[in-house]
Amino acid sequence: MKKIFNAIREHIWIYILGLLLAALCLGARDIIMAVIFRVLFDASVDADMTQLLDGLRIGITWLVVLSMLQPIFWYIFQRVTIKIGTSFRFRLYNKVKGLTIKYFQDEHSGNLISRLTNDVNVFEQGFNFHIPNLVLFFFSGIGSVIFMFWLDVRLALVSMLTGSVGLIISALYAKPLRRVGRLVQDRLGFMTESFSDIYAGIQVIKSFNLYSRLIKKFTNRNEDVYQATITRVKRNSELATFNSLARWLDILGYIVVGAYFAMKGWVSVGTIIAITQLKVPVMRLFLQIGNIIANIQASLAAGDRIFEVLEQDDEPETYSQLAISENQPEDKTVIVRNLDFGYNAEEILFESLNLEVAKDKKIALVGPSGGGKSTIFKLLLGFYPPKRGEIVINSHSMGCSRLKELRENIAYVPQNAYLFTGTIADNIRYGNLEAAEEQVIEAAKIANAHDFIMEFDKGYDTMVGEKGAQLSGGQRQRIAIARAVLRDAPILLLDEATSSLDTESEHLVQEALDRLAAGRTTLVIAHRFATIEDADEILVIAEGKVKERGTHEYLMNQKDGVYRNLVELTKKAS
Repeated sequence: MKKIFNAIREHIWIYILGLLLAALCLGARDIIMAVIFRVLFDASVDADMTQLLDGLRIGITWLVVLSMLQPIFWYIFQRVTIKIGTSFRFRLYNKVKGLTIKYFQDEHSGNLISRLTNDVNVFEQGFNFHIPNLVLFFFSGIGSVIFMFWLDVRLALVSMLTGSVGLIISALYAKPLRRVGRLVQDRLGFMTESFSDIYAGIQVIKSFNLYSRLIKKFTNRNEDVYQATITRVKRNSELATFNSLARWLDILGYIVVGAYFAMKGWVSVGTIIAITQLKVPVMRLFLQIGNIIANIQASLAAGDRIFEVLEQDDEPETYSQLAISENQPEDKTVIVRNLDFGYNAEEILFESLNLEVAKDKKIALVGPSGGGKSTIFKLLLGFYPPKRGEIVINSHSMGCSRLKELRENIAYVPQNAYLFTGTIADNIRYGNLEAAEEQVIEAAKIANAHDFIMEFDKGYDTMVGEKGAQLSGGQRQRIAIARAVLRDAPILLLDEATSSLDTESEHLVQEALDRLAAGRTTLVIAHRFATIEDADEILVIAEGKVKERGTHEYLMNQKDGVYRNLVELTKKAS
């Protein structure tokens, strides 16, 4: 509960004020109804018409006033809860944006989506509905209890004793209901993972006939959700059964004692009826508090999963633990000094790695699969913190510079370009959100994309579909290159940008990449050695070190060299 109120602290006072005013109106209305009943029945017994009419006039006036005020207060409360929900979702999604790359690799996307959808909905219901209901019923019930004691202490005590059984039962069920609520949310997350796998891997599923195997996995997890939900239903049903029994025992016990008091002349009939009316909000509190607590426990269970995300460490603005050197050489665009790195404590991928890239040069990274070529790009982009060493980007050490600023110096074209849902123009403009239409078109022309874009009926306003599904691989890659053109960064990282393309598409993309690389410091990872023969220098990355370096001709002349062996193996394979 403390975390919930901390999450909505910006609106907490209006939230509390609106809720309390609405609750006070509800409680006052219940008390006024009880007063009206008391006056009417006592006046009927005494045959006093004046008392009856006066009681009606005053009671109805107050009911009208309160009935007009309560919707106003409730509107204020509902308005602020909408703001709370909106700001809370923004906070959560903004948090996800700032999480580390490692978190996204460790967390399954389906489970994360479940936290951002199912859990958020259940959690928001907590402060939108369940907590308000608890407060409304509590104030109405407590106000009625106080007025009961004012009317008659003895009958009030009897009413409280007979009605407290439901409250005790609800308290006993609170923790079990929270545990089963957490279990349901966890299993919903696992089920969403399975569905996400089916959705994302449908082509592999169909080509390998994996549907029956994966649908069985999904069915099992769906069954887990069913069993957990059934357990929650059983607990809620048990609670409802005990509360129902407690309600009838409450009514029977009160009526018997009230009838006895009336026969003794200790209370009037009007008082008995008034307390009977006041028992409605009290019984509502006792009977509904179980369901409310159950729902709040479910919301808290969802909140547990959400706060696990909110409490994750953000990506730091800078890696201040890295070494910092003074007087960085201006002729070197990228410098890596004595760098140690591993994805976990047990694994050391790089140990004392050193490399330098001169300004406006084209450097190729080659080597056996798993040797760390792509990892170097991830380190240059600041996706992971090195354990030791120094990284310098454009004369700025990563140890004293903000990652956001360093990344502005880099344009990255990955192997499989990701396109966002939207138009072609939108996806190109992500390279520079301020770019004019003419700049977008010019970037597309440089990337060899303009011609195929104009073949679409809507041209640059063509929707690309989810992840660019409406475009071919070569077209997506050229859109990504156009995006990098607009970025206009001094450093270009190309991670096997043509590896998955056919010959024609590769030629067009390679031509676009050559235009993009002109006048920039370029680091390229390539699987086809023909595309890097013109590189100013080739670095052979193997066993966590730079094993060889030099031009294509120099490395090919090294007998038993790693690069020469790789080239020959590639020729044999082709």
